[in-house]
Amino acid sequence: MLTSRAVPWLLASLLPLGCQHTSHSDTAPTTQPTSPVQTPREVVLLRGEFVNVSRPVTGSVELVRKGEAYRLELRGVSVTFDGAIHVYLVGLEEAMTTRAVSSTDLKYDMGTLQQGQNQQSIDLPSEPDPRLRSVVLWSPAYGVNLASARLLPATSAH
Repeated sequence: MLTSRAVPWLLASLLPLGCQHTSHSDTAPTTQPTSPVQTPREVVLLRGEFVNVSRPVTGSVELVRKGEAYRLELRGVSVTFDGAIHVYLVGLEEAMTTRAVSSTDLKYDMGTLQQGQNQQSIDLPSEPDPRLRSVVLWSPAYGVNLASARLLPATSAH
């Protein structure tokens, strides 16, 4: 059974930080401390340069974390290819053949490459599996690996 002294404590525990709560008992009012809101900084975890597999390519990719959010940042990506190109995150150290990409079970279609854009961000639904170590530019119409980038720790990718 809740007593009248327990109710104010229960309510105070449900209030967000920074809200004041005055106790109805004989004690002095209490204030929960506030902390300044800090914006999480971006951290580049992995990066790689695209290399030709079946088509000429330029550009790079980074795996970025900001707080609890993850995304792929594609920069300067250009592929000599007419048709839809999908961006795959793949569980291969090196994805240098169509056969290698086709045969692995660990691959995710992250969306369509926006040709002609200098930069494209692709939000990831969650923290990626650490085994996903390559980004592949894939033609779904022909089932062909056009280009790939091996993802290396940001400090050793240069």
